[in-house]
Amino acid sequence: MQKPKSTNLFLNNLYPLAKKFCERVLFFVLIPLEYLYRLIFFIDQAWKKYRGNKTGYRFKIISVGNLTVGGTGKSVVVPFLVKLLSEDRCVIVMRGYGGSQERAGKQILVGDGNQLFCSVSVAGDEAVMHATQLTCPVVVSAQRVHGCVLVRDLLPHIKYVILDDAYQHHSVKKDIDIVLLDARKPFDNGHCLPAGRLREKDLSRASFIMMTHSDQITQQQRDALQAKLQKQTDNKPIFWGKHAIDGLYRNNEELVSPEFFVGKKFVMVAGIGTPTNVEQSLKKINLAASAVCVFPNHAPYRERDLETIYEQAQAVGAEAVITTTKDWVKLAPLVLAQGLHAPLRWYVLHVRYKLLNEQAREQLVLLCEQ
Repeated sequence: MQKPKSTNLFLNNLYPLAKKFCERVLFFVLIPLEYLYRLIFFIDQAWKKYRGNKTGYRFKIISVGNLTVGGTGKSVVVPFLVKLLSEDRCVIVMRGYGGSQERAGKQILVGDGNQLFCSVSVAGDEAVMHATQLTCPVVVSAQRVHGCVLVRDLLPHIKYVILDDAYQHHSVKKDIDIVLLDARKPFDNGHCLPAGRLREKDLSRASFIMMTHSDQITQQQRDALQAKLQKQTDNKPIFWGKHAIDGLYRNNEELVSPEFFVGKKFVMVAGIGTPTNVEQSLKKINLAASAVCVFPNHAPYRERDLETIYEQAQAVGAEAVITTTKDWVKLAPLVLAQGLHAPLRWYVLHVRYKLLNEQAREQLVLLCEQ
């Protein structure tokens, strides 16, 4: 028997109210835990600063980090800085999240700028992504100080070491501390973990700030945000940038035009910190996915994940998949092993960081070289 229309309407209105009520209750439950987290974080940071290595190196150490947990754009800003300062003078030192070297607490040279020495399972997805896309060495080290020692011993020509995700790390003496903020929501909901996504709220250690996704807010909003940030950072420089599309590549090799997808259905696959950023990037080139497959950040793809993607594609009648460079380094071995038998064509979206004001590049270089 069909329920009366008025009953369905009542239930439809009740659900969002109940959901909102539960979210508010959970939020207030998490507030005390937030204060506990902030106390533990303060003690941990103070101890790390006290024990930190104050010895400098012959190369300059530039840290790129953020206040929130993931999703601010480090994976595009780090390559931007490497190219800005010259690939033959830079090396990237990163944690190597998800790789066996990180779990073992060891340091290793992932690539020397010409040759890749490690797989994703050893070095992690982001390290392999940088090592294959850039002509600079990439080092994985759970302890940043050990990675810097490896650079000192193996790579005497290096002038800049770029530490990935190291704003909260103090094991090495950093010359420059860059903080990334997402212009759309720079402080998330204003709360630290677990009530929000903030690791901390302190911008005082930052040498300067680089904003991402700045093109998605108005000039008036940028002006207001700049005034607010300058008060918090004692008028330190702020650079405004965006995620620009660098192209779509079939199997990460052959460049294709966005017009190729006109009238075609495709599935978007993303296992990154903020998957909605990929959808926003595709909108910039007038593409909208027929289906979206979202996986956890740093997901280690397996055959069953491919089957899930193929099932989604079949359900909407899609003939292609668009994914990110970070996802492709893990998906490629699975897809390419299928060869001509692969049921879908795969395309990789390349994104780069671009300053809204290109004249700011010179100031940025000068700050890094000081």
